[in-house]
Amino acid sequence: CSWTVDLEPYGLVAVRLGSPKVRLFAPQVEVPQGVREVLDTRIRDLGTRAASLRNPPSLDGLANPGFEQRGDSKGDAQEGIPGWATSQRKDVAIGLDTTRRHGGLRSVRLASTDPVACLISQPFAAPKTGRFSMLVWLRVAEAGRQPPLRLAVEWEKHGRDYRFAQVGQAAPGQDPVPVGTEWAPYIFQVYDLPLEGAAELRVRFDLMGPGEVWIDDVQLSDLAFSRTELVELSKLITVANSKLQRGQWGDCIRLLEGYWPRFLEANVPLSPEAVARKPRPAQTPSKPP
Repeated sequence: CSWTVDLEPYGLVAVRLGSPKVRLFAPQVEVPQGVREVLDTRIRDLGTRAASLRNPPSLDGLANPGFEQRGDSKGDAQEGIPGWATSQRKDVAIGLDTTRRHGGLRSVRLASTDPVACLISQPFAAPKTGRFSMLVWLRVAEAGRQPPLRLAVEWEKHGRDYRFAQVGQAAPGQDPVPVGTEWAPYIFQVYDLPLEGAAELRVRFDLMGPGEVWIDDVQLSDLAFSRTELVELSKLITVANSKLQRGQWGDCIRLLEGYWPRFLEANVPLSPEAVARKPRPAQTPSKPP
């Protein structure tokens, strides 16, 4: 004889058999029509979102990131960088430079003979992803004179939080990351920004001692993923697709409801082309009155 049991999602039925001689043969599972198509669409969408992370979008909000805006003619060089605050100390020189620049017409020259020199952005809204990545182009005049430069970000939550990575002259206990005489990109990343309570961030360039460095074209992102992370996302998508093809519905769903698929669904929008390719849900015929 055969027995059919209908289960609700995540449902469970317990059965007590009256004889130890009862045997079960060839159990079969049937899922509602369209389940495979829905899961296949979710996997494809996840792959599209993961692929877009290879060229992550920029994070808006940073004022004058390329230092192309000029200050008023009444201010001196230290006060003429719109969107940025600078140290006002003796033996510190911070100003726009038109002779050395990576892109556009201007860069910033940050120099000090001894005091700490700081270039600090105006506050901007903290990203909702909890991730922060800054790419900046740097160069020095002489490779043998490395500046102790910190690439930093700060925010307020139960007090001031300050994260940094030092380039040029190495910090104690760290390997040196030299700055060359030709323009080159340097990346600083933070993966654990507070998701609540930190409304604004500030980008900082802190020259911690004697030195000289040129800064240009600051680029921010809240969706920059490392190569290792992208590889792991690719593996997750491959495994989810394999589970689907084998009819392992529960395993496939558990993968798609994990942290990273939900993170991408919440923070990485699909392109208009990908949305247009998605199949439209079948319309349910209206019931007669």
